[in-house]
Amino acid sequence: YKFIITNWSDEINKPVKFSIYDESLSTFNKEIIKKNWDMYYEGMIVNAEIKSITGYGIFMKLNNYVDGLLHKNQIDSGLYDEKTLKEKFKKGQQLKVKIIDIQKEEKFLSLSLRAVMNENAWKNVNSNYKKGEIYEGIVTKVSKKIIWIYFEDGMNGSIHPQEITYNCKIRRNKDYTKIINVGDDVKVKVLDIVPDKKHMYLSLKQTKPNPYLEFKKANHINSQIEGKISKIAYIGIFVQFSDEIEGLIHKSEISVGDIEKYKTDKKITCTILNIHPESNKIELKPYE
Repeated sequence: YKFIITNWSDEINKPVKFSIYDESLSTFNKEIIKKNWDMYYEGMIVNAEIKSITGYGIFMKLNNYVDGLLHKNQIDSGLYDEKTLKEKFKKGQQLKVKIIDIQKEEKFLSLSLRAVMNENAWKNVNSNYKKGEIYEGIVTKVSKKIIWIYFEDGMNGSIHPQEITYNCKIRRNKDYTKIINVGDDVKVKVLDIVPDKKHMYLSLKQTKPNPYLEFKKANHINSQIEGKISKIAYIGIFVQFSDEIEGLIHKSEISVGDIEKYKTDKKITCTILNIHPESNKIELKPYE
């Protein structure tokens, strides 16, 4: 026999339920099953009934012959276990979901509630979100390249590394879990909304005071300041003045052959050439 999994549980010693997929079914029954599966296609939005809830996700009934899986990662923020799923959803409850994968030969169908919510959110994006405004969301992913934020109405957006923090050490090491983790509630600023790509660009650091503005108020062009060499790179020497403020001595400001005399973590006195608070940049040259 071949079997089809109709129920799944992550709990130890709790049985998995199977249905026998009998290839000897009458031609009539096979035609009925095929007809019911042929009703559905990828991208289709359907109403489905909850059959069972597990830690893995929700098994749903589309009709008497077709079931599908709503994986927990496809339920709004995706931050669920079996207990929280059962608190929010009930057996027999009807949900509007989107078919995101269908394999008719294997009788497998994958569903998404998040996709439906996201489509509805984009229909109202201009009235619900504004560039420059601050909103509260939940962190769903943290990596060295990007942070994803989910909003209650189904909208989501990304924070790129340059918009995560002013902290120099965290930026350099890309160790963002020092300040933000999956499941955290955070306030973010909307930088841009791109309807064609259905994407929203966000900033975490711009919800906080810009330390480069304070630096500009306290320091003047052509004045001298002491800092510590934080990094020596091909582009030049990075000089740190506090946990959140760093400037650059471009290689064009360093005499040929002098680069070898500079060492990481050593103090250095610099002349300020320019300060750009909006791009968090300070142009420097060695004080001689």
